[in-house]
Amino acid sequence: MAQTPMYAAMANSPGTELSADISASDTEISVLDASKLPAAPNLFTVGNDETAETILYSGKSGNKLTGCTRGFNGTAAKGWSTGAKVARNFTGYDHDTFIANIEDLDGRVTTAQATADTAETPEGAQEKADTAEANAVNEAKAYADNNFFKKSTLTAPNLIKNSGALFDFNNWKKTSDLGGGWRTGTSDIGKFFYTDGAIASGSYAILDSDPIRVGSSTYTYSVSFYTTGTNTGSLFTEIKDAANVNGEAIASIGADLNKSWHRKTVTFTVPSSVASIVVRIVVSNVSAGATRAVSRMKISAGDQETQYTTEYDELALFQYVSNGKNAIASAITDKGVPASGSDTFPVLADKIEQIPNGVSLNIQRGQLTMGASESQVSAIFSAVDVTKSIVRMMVLGTESIFRNAHISARIDSAISAVFRRNFTGSFDNYIFYEIIEFENAKSIQKGSGTFQGGNAAIYFTAVDPAKSLIFYTYRTNDGSQLTFASGYNFASPTQANLRMDVNGTNNFEWYLVEFQ
Repeated sequence: MAQTPMYAAMANSPGTELSADISASDTEISVLDASKLPAAPNLFTVGNDETAETILYSGKSGNKLTGCTRGFNGTAAKGWSTGAKVARNFTGYDHDTFIANIEDLDGRVTTAQATADTAETPEGAQEKADTAEANAVNEAKAYADNNFFKKSTLTAPNLIKNSGALFDFNNWKKTSDLGGGWRTGTSDIGKFFYTDGAIASGSYAILDSDPIRVGSSTYTYSVSFYTTGTNTGSLFTEIKDAANVNGEAIASIGADLNKSWHRKTVTFTVPSSVASIVVRIVVSNVSAGATRAVSRMKISAGDQETQYTTEYDELALFQYVSNGKNAIASAITDKGVPASGSDTFPVLADKIEQIPNGVSLNIQRGQLTMGASESQVSAIFSAVDVTKSIVRMMVLGTESIFRNAHISARIDSAISAVFRRNFTGSFDNYIFYEIIEFENAKSIQKGSGTFQGGNAAIYFTAVDPAKSLIFYTYRTNDGSQLTFASGYNFASPTQANLRMDVNGTNNFEWYLVEFQ
């Protein structure tokens, strides 16, 4: 999926006004002060309520905006008079684009993770690298990293997070989900909360906001309602004490019946005993198909209604993006590449590229002859990282006394391994060995020991037994040993039991490999 174009914000959304009347079809628009708007291309809104129009402009010359696309993003193009308010406000297009681009990144990370789990080929690694490169350069992530979580200096910011359902039900709680369930929809004023199922008299569908911290002061609450097509029942909102949401309301506003979008306002004073409030939306006594909708809520300090704004929506969006980044970082870390939610999106994309693609090995093989009278021989090979390497072997014996073929093996330097036995014999033994260097194993642990009889316990730093293998060799002092037998089992994430069909004193070397 291609990334959708995003347009720069203007800190605190300063306003200006139309300097001349415009019609619904004008594509050149003059304002009093175009410096209040970002460089083209970008968006601005005309109007300050649910009838506002969003306009996309492609050029800016002095105080004239050119190449205007009217009625952008589903808003209605219309005529406006000189003096109409103009600003670069946060729009439905901004929200939808942020979410779409962020979800696109989430989808790409999920695909990369799935590829990491299943693809063990160079082709799979290249595909993941290509995906990570595309993610690293997308404009939406850089914009989110550079522009969000800025404190507003407006005199009357909106204290409600997700006040217009832009983020579905984030920052809201479905306290009572009657009437077919609370849902979100979209209209010419943007997104909204609604229910349209039957709710009996005396029953209530209730939607509560997250608690909003307030002081003992005066506030103004405004809200837009929709009730078209119904003449019965009720839709109203209340301001409640967050510590006693079932107690008496501090303030309330009811919607008019059978009416399209209309705005209501109430001023209220918070009692000194109240530290936080919630906004409660309530629907009752409606028939099936009766849509009751609410949107564009605003609580601001003071006793005057102010233009609808979305300052705390930006904080909510920051949290939404932050939560998404933390989830992506956690998934990357689980794949063996340390990552943090504080990493920028390009850095996270680069780390996705580093996710290991299965098991990568570097294997050197060789053959040695252990002479009849020799108890130790060494193999020399190209240098390896001893912290990432193990030795495996197979012995071809030429005697019937198998004790002579019980040989232990250990890497003792970056270029050599040593093979030992406790008995010599009358014939030569042939050792076929492998030096295996793991490029991306999660961990490799090793050790040695001496045990009496056929069992030994080894201990190590905790691993996932389902993703781990033990390789071990041993030499015996049991002069009667005529057979080979060995095995092991994990007793816990920190212990394994080795089994050997021998008696007497025995010496062993072991390696434990844990895979990603």
